Amino acid sequence: MQILKKLQLLLLLSIVLLSSCSKEDENVPSSEKDIISFSIEGIETKIENNQIIVTLPASRNNALYTPTIVVSDKASVYPESGTEVNLEEITNYTVYAEDNSEKSYDVVINRLEGIRSVGVNYKSKYGQTITCEGVVDEQAKTITIDMPYGSLGSESFFYISFQGDSYSTSVPKTGDAIDGEGQTILYDKVSLFNEDYSKKTDYKLIVRNTEAELIKIDLPLRSYGISYISAITTYEKYREGLEDRDLVYFVLEGQDLSNVKPSLVCSKNATIKPSSGESVDFRNIVPFEITSESGYSVQKKVKVVAKKIIIVNDQDYRSSTPIENGNFIIYYDAISKIKEASLTSVDTKQVYPCTLGGTVQKPEGSYYVNISTNSNLAEGRYHLKVVLENGDKVDTDTYCTPYKRN
Repeated sequence: MQILKKLQLLLLLSIVLLSSCSKEDENVPSSEKDIISFSIEGIETKIENNQIIVTLPASRNNALYTPTIVVSDKASVYPESGTEVNLEEITNYTVYAEDNSEKSYDVVINRLEGIRSVGVNYKSKYGQTITCEGVVDEQAKTITIDMPYGSLGSESFFYISFQGDSYSTSVPKTGDAIDGEGQTILYDKVSLFNEDYSKKTDYKLIVRNTEAELIKIDLPLRSYGISYISAITTYEKYREGLEDRDLVYFVLEGQDLSNVKPSLVCSKNATIKPSSGESVDFRNIVPFEITSESGYSVQKKVKVVAKKIIIVNDQDYRSSTPIENGNFIIYYDAISKIKEASLTSVDTKQVYPCTLGGTVQKPEGSYYVNISTNSNLAEGRYHLKVVLENGDKVDTDTYCTPYKRN
């Protein structure tokens, strides 16, 4: 009986000791600090000892990459997995174990041989040499150069450089002149040869236009003179909801603006939405999205302003009508002819009644009229106000400046 009790006691002590050892093991921080895997989509990588070897293409289009990194359990790494890094600048990754010990992995860049950089140098209108870098896609075997429209000309030169010493190209070669209109190039491919010309790799050469502009817009509506102008040059009351580069289009009242099919001209090879000929409601401001051949997009808004009378000077605050010896002629389009006119001095607010000469209606529906007033007008600016035959009184916003001969 005594022996049995001793055995039970020894068994109990063993269990306590084993439990204590297990708890101590659990409380010991891990010292594991390895990078198990380091991967970048589309890029060859491998880990050798304490080195991360990354094999990059010869071209240097992009030095920014986002590696996915797996490290030992309970360890951490800096920079962290999923962090975008510049592999041309970063030199190492550091792994920190749970016990605060650390291990460093050096980043080694292995560049493949081939095209390192490619592009076009051209002269700007100010005589500066500007460089447009190309983007090399090794998988698709393309070289894409995005250039401003019209920049390819007699002073445009192709350039190309290589990673490695054993490569050369067929046409176009460095220094070859390139001509065209921003869309075409003399050669549609670059051929890359190794040292003994036993291997050739062809790249498709693509030159694209970066310009995204709405060059012209015509609306099938009755208007006159400068039918549209930039918002920055028109009167403040017409600019609401617009930015300086947007457009204001002036038309006569009484026309259906809800179903207009504009004729649009944009940059070469660019696309525009809404498209030319598509039905558009111009009762509100219409935003047009212009996308260049290279994918660059801008928005330009068009606002249609319906008026009772349209005078060329009425749209642009910089314009004025010269008056010589109290006489001047205005060309206009209106829902009714001018019956009365007067000039008001901007400075003194004095009103000068005007006499109308013969009004002539042109075949397209517009008019011109000779207006005369006091020939002793003082030097200054005057505001033209008119009354139409239908009784409408219109403040035209047109400023008139007495003409002075030198």
